[in-house]
Amino acid sequence: MAPIIQYEEYFGENCENCKHYGVWDNGVLKIPCMNCAMDGIPGGSRDHCHHNWNWRWNGVTCYGSSGNGRERTLEEVFEHALMFIQERQIDVNEVVQKFIPEQHVNQFTHWISTDE
Repeated sequence: MAPIIQYEEYFGENCENCKHYGVWDNGVLKIPCMNCAMDGIPGGSRDHCHHNWNWRWNGVTCYGSSGNGRERTLEEVFEHALMFIQERQIDVNEVVQKFIPEQHVNQFTHWISTDE
């Protein structure tokens, strides 16, 4: 793995999504964008499967912010993933691998099977 400095331009405090969507307190990034929350560590990649994702920020579980001044809920994570299935017609299995935290896969598949 390359040194962390290589990833500074797009991760966390230097990420353009975090600058726009993140939750900041006196210049400190408290909740990152959802991409940095998924990666959880500099140098992560959205192309990795979820088992390589951290979903953590500052040592605690974090689902990221979508720019509303708060952390997204698990249901909002599910709704975001469902949008990829419905609007972009991406296969459920691919969406699960790319967007659902591993510990919530069964909950998500049950949620979409009961979603009307």
